[in-house]
Amino acid sequence: MQKYMILILVLVLSLAAAIPPSEAEASATSIHEAALKKQEMVLVSENDDLQFYMNKKTAEFAIVTKKADQIWYSNPVNAESDPVATLENKEKLRAQLSVRYLNKKVQEGFLNSYTDAVKNNQVEIKEIENGVRVTYTLGKEIDGNVIPKKITYERMEKFISKMDERDQKEVLRLYQEDAEANVYILRSKAPSFKQKAAEPLFAEAGYTTDEYNKDIEEHQVEEAGGAFFTVPVEYTLDKDSFKAAIDGSGIVNGESTTLTDIKLLEYFGAADTNESGYVFVPDGSGSLIHFNNGKNNATSYIANVFGKDETLHYDTDSAINHDLAIRMPVFGVKKENQAMFGVINQGSSHAKIYGDVAGKTNSYNIAHAEFTIVPNGKSTLQNRTGSGALQLYQKELYKGKYQVQYFFLDSDQADYSGMARQYQTYLEENGVLKKTEQKKDIPFYVEALGGINVRKTLLGIPYNGTEVLTTYAQVEEMISKVKANDVDNIKLIMNGWFNGGIHHEFPSEINELKGLSENNFTRQSLIDYTKKENIPLYFEVDFGHVYHDKMFDGFSKDSQAARYFDNTIAALKRQSLVKDGLVQRKSSLHPEQYVLNSADTKELMSEFLRSDKNNTIENVSLRTMVNHLSSNFSSNHLIDREESLNHYHSAFEYLKKQKLDLLGRNANSYSFGYLDDVVEAPMYSNEYTILDETVPFYQMVLNGYVEYAGNPINLTDDFQTNYLKAVETGAGLYFTWIYNDNHRLKNTGFADYHSVNFDAWFNVAMEKYKEMNEKLANTQNQRILHHDQILDDVFKTSYENGVDVYVNYRDQAVELANGVKVEAKDFAVKGGGSGE
Repeated sequence: MQKYMILILVLVLSLAAAIPPSEAEASATSIHEAALKKQEMVLVSENDDLQFYMNKKTAEFAIVTKKADQIWYSNPVNAESDPVATLENKEKLRAQLSVRYLNKKVQEGFLNSYTDAVKNNQVEIKEIENGVRVTYTLGKEIDGNVIPKKITYERMEKFISKMDERDQKEVLRLYQEDAEANVYILRSKAPSFKQKAAEPLFAEAGYTTDEYNKDIEEHQVEEAGGAFFTVPVEYTLDKDSFKAAIDGSGIVNGESTTLTDIKLLEYFGAADTNESGYVFVPDGSGSLIHFNNGKNNATSYIANVFGKDETLHYDTDSAINHDLAIRMPVFGVKKENQAMFGVINQGSSHAKIYGDVAGKTNSYNIAHAEFTIVPNGKSTLQNRTGSGALQLYQKELYKGKYQVQYFFLDSDQADYSGMARQYQTYLEENGVLKKTEQKKDIPFYVEALGGINVRKTLLGIPYNGTEVLTTYAQVEEMISKVKANDVDNIKLIMNGWFNGGIHHEFPSEINELKGLSENNFTRQSLIDYTKKENIPLYFEVDFGHVYHDKMFDGFSKDSQAARYFDNTIAALKRQSLVKDGLVQRKSSLHPEQYVLNSADTKELMSEFLRSDKNNTIENVSLRTMVNHLSSNFSSNHLIDREESLNHYHSAFEYLKKQKLDLLGRNANSYSFGYLDDVVEAPMYSNEYTILDETVPFYQMVLNGYVEYAGNPINLTDDFQTNYLKAVETGAGLYFTWIYNDNHRLKNTGFADYHSVNFDAWFNVAMEKYKEMNEKLANTQNQRILHHDQILDDVFKTSYENGVDVYVNYRDQAVELANGVKVEAKDFAVKGGGSGE
């Protein structure tokens, strides 16, 4: 008997082994098919990696990943039984998009694709290559009948004069007269069937929707005309990803309302209260919102991709902390052993990213993108006078696509580390990132401050002057001392070297700062020295902001400064620390700044380089155009934010064609493909209540491709913590130095440089760099494969060459389960031949 059982078992195993993999996959897929069939979904597209199912009545859909056998729903399957959501919110959970609009009274309204399209049978689904095009028609053009609600005697006579006598009497019975105001008012109890009967009479008399809206606006009555929009969305498969794209050219507005914003797939991948995981948002360096974190009273996370548009808001403050804006157009959801990662790759400059937790209006944790379709704002006059609402809109709209590409991750890739690698791969495949050659040392960045703009007096008469902080000879002396301490990967930034100092005048020509050259040691001497020592020398220039409006400098604020909606010039204010806190002020130390029209950037660069007569500049440090992106709402030449992005790409291309190496400060991802180095990379996220954990997503994307550092470490509040943060994130060290004493900066507009004296920092800098480089040099240009918080305030960073770096921010030493001991406020290295 036992012999037969063995034979049967062998036969069963043989048959199982004989089943082709494709059949095994089909068996797994059939499990999903049963669930999807129950939800009335049918297969609309399929490739080697994914299946795309859709319910063609509701436009709800599901994506099945074949390899991992995962399923991702566009909307929660059990939305109707949500114990938290109201009936209205349950319907919203079934929508693929929701829109915000403004009526002519600047009153805000919202519609969603389920309540206002699906339920009205206003959804058209058409098959296209690799997917479908879904056209949502939201709302109704008029809620009621197109007859006057309130109309003057004169206008009423214009229309009823075209009706016969009997019809005139029937129509006028629907109205009561206000003789004092000379108007007819539709009776509140006028029978609806009689109103309906009057509609064709008015229509034949020439009373159109435009006439109806004219009366609504003139008499400020409650508007009966409803919002009405058409929004086409294409859903397609592309190899291992899924794309959702709003066709901007196909959006249709109603006559009396303006669609301003669209939330796309707000609940795609939503996780309920029974699931564990987190929402990833790219706030600063990156941040996590843990599912069900109980922060139901916290404001939802929402932020503009690439920071805010400085021409959308009157009286913009140029010194508000821009460091922790969104630098990359990405977001994600990790739940259990799977993750979904979204990349906004078209229309990203018009996007916002949302993240929120369950328990507020429904039972789901979510992340999604919202797109501003019609940028809008108020008049500067209104801000100054407090007068009534005067809403202004961008006249010519972006006609491209607003697209999110979704990737699906599983097992050990299904976390923020896997998302970072996915984005890194995406950028590499699209020609943005290129792997750098292995270097033997981590980078050491030095920013030398040459001269600053100050207010001086001569015989009691004030004038704008310059204070020299570090001459070229002194820069060489500082760098020589660093070099003598076996620091080989030095990168030098020369700031405040021309046109008046750090806040230089319009850079259409180069006027070297007097006083920086001494004893025949000139800028050329410094260039020659750095070339001999193989040290990149980046000359800092700001091609994005204009700090002075000076006669005959080549800049005309009337024609070259970006403008607000009402065509007034966008003027930025700087902040200053005073006794009572942070205030905005305009003075000789804090002049207004202007946003340069992006269309003029490339030509300005050309003029700048032409004025470099001997072609001495080989490397440029870009200050603001890599981290500020603004529109120009000039009535003569409108440039929206996406067009500004194109102008910047053209300008970057021009610099690269001149064979210049570029460094950027706090750079947005649109500049990554052009930069060799990044400083002031965001090392933290904002401390918004909704956020739970900071992660080095930004650094994980760049590591191995672009060298980087955080803020100047000598200007941070906690030196050791920020030093450890550089260790944790694979960053280099960055110091800002002057040769002279710190007191030279007192009572100037540059008091933020409070501790920059070279002598005071040199020994500490060499000690810390030596420690870091000896332990971490073999991680240089290695990709970070994984990052984890293994204990509270204890982190592990793992590199592709097998090196693990442990960082302990605690005040006590910790001994980990693998035997690694990390001292208090210190780090330890294991693997990769580190010897520890």
